[in-house]
Amino acid sequence: MQKNFFGIDFGTTHSAAVRLINDEAGERTVLYDENGYPIPSILAIHKETGEILFGRKVRERRRELSKEYKVFSSIKLILGKDVHWEIAGKTWTPELIAGQLLRKISEFVYQKDGILIEKAVIAIPVDFTPEQRRALKKAASCAQIKIDKFITEPTAAYFRNYNRVKGYSKVAVFDWGGGTLDISILENKNGKIYELAVAGDRQGGDDIDLAIAESIHNSLVRKTNIKIPFSDMADEYRDMLTYRAEEAKKALSYLDSKSIPIIDYGEFGDHKYKLDIDDLTNIVKPMVDRALAFFDETIQKAGISLEQLGCILMVGGSSELRPLLEQVKLLWANKGVEIIYPEMGQWSVAEGAAMMAGNDSGYRLNEDVGLILCDDSFYPLFKKNQKVPIKNHPVRLAIVEDSPDARFVFADSDKRVKAHCTVPAKGFLNEYFDLDSKIDNDLIATVKIKSDMMPEDYKQIVELKGLKFYYDLKGMKEVKTSGDIDDDLNFDIGL
Repeated sequence: MQKNFFGIDFGTTHSAAVRLINDEAGERTVLYDENGYPIPSILAIHKETGEILFGRKVRERRRELSKEYKVFSSIKLILGKDVHWEIAGKTWTPELIAGQLLRKISEFVYQKDGILIEKAVIAIPVDFTPEQRRALKKAASCAQIKIDKFITEPTAAYFRNYNRVKGYSKVAVFDWGGGTLDISILENKNGKIYELAVAGDRQGGDDIDLAIAESIHNSLVRKTNIKIPFSDMADEYRDMLTYRAEEAKKALSYLDSKSIPIIDYGEFGDHKYKLDIDDLTNIVKPMVDRALAFFDETIQKAGISLEQLGCILMVGGSSELRPLLEQVKLLWANKGVEIIYPEMGQWSVAEGAAMMAGNDSGYRLNEDVGLILCDDSFYPLFKKNQKVPIKNHPVRLAIVEDSPDARFVFADSDKRVKAHCTVPAKGFLNEYFDLDSKIDNDLIATVKIKSDMMPEDYKQIVELKGLKFYYDLKGMKEVKTSGDIDDDLNFDIGL
């Protein structure tokens, strides 16, 4: 009997969907693509009819479509924010738009193979907040997709490429995509993989494309003496020039110069612009320098030196930027650190997520978390090694003094505070407080607290942030993917 498991890398500029097939032939993955590339995360909604278009045809025709459609891109960056748009008599939120993108991806898979994505593991940036996780979960629900679990993007990439990196005790994952730069420093110790440090920066390929487009625009201003700043150009013209800039950026990964046709660019008209590798290097230098400095800061945060790293795994489209590659060779490779660029690296995150979807194991808590009581003792609510999701039995605590409220302090077993809250009380000595605690598959821990003498409206909900987890992968079978991977994946991943 065939079983299907899905992993989704819901990216800022592109989204990758991968299916892991488990049947009598073994386990293997299938990549879903448009012309060999992941699907652009772009959606167009007709301003009058509400018709929805998505994917590469929207990206390539964005300028043309923008006259009749409202075009949405980089929607991942505003998930969880309180914004909305009125289009064709319907109110659209970031969650609904993201939901439509996920629905279209599911329909794309169905058109290819006749299978709908009903459940998936979705990869997220390392700094995705609980609010953003809830928003993405809501978006997936709109697409009728159940999120089985979340996995951070660098950790998923590490897992997918484990065969390449397993010989090193300390590995860095440098994941630079369209909207974010995610860095994880991982340590393999006694069969377990721990995150020594993680960090995320909201700078990616979109910012690079805009910088190139603005540089081209400035050149046209100097050439024509037309005094219109790039920011004042109509959206359709800025979109067109940014798209051309992205194409040139990709071409300069293997060419030394690229001619860019600029057709009907507003008052500037038609032009031909030549961008060479030296121009590109000068334009992106501030962003490359920032990315490298951010990597150095994360290394320091992990408490190790660059020389202690065995290798650096480079994934994400922006990691292939030529000016970055030249600096990486100079600063990292020349110091003895192996730099690994996986084949088809744009699929690494989604493949890793799909492989985790096919694993019966899951997340476990990597610390004791509970309450600091009035006598300064520690009372655990969640215990180390509990498997997520966790739904604990209710706990009842008594008030110890006549007070109009009760203060709760949540911490780990070393008494490092995670959160605190104040709950209204009647102030009687026989008053009790009921605590319901759980950790969902989204790795968000919540505790509901209420006095047995107060109405339901006085219930408080506390969210515990910064909890430490690891992922148990013991017993994972061999998976045949677009590359090779070993059959001895018996390790834990800390998150």
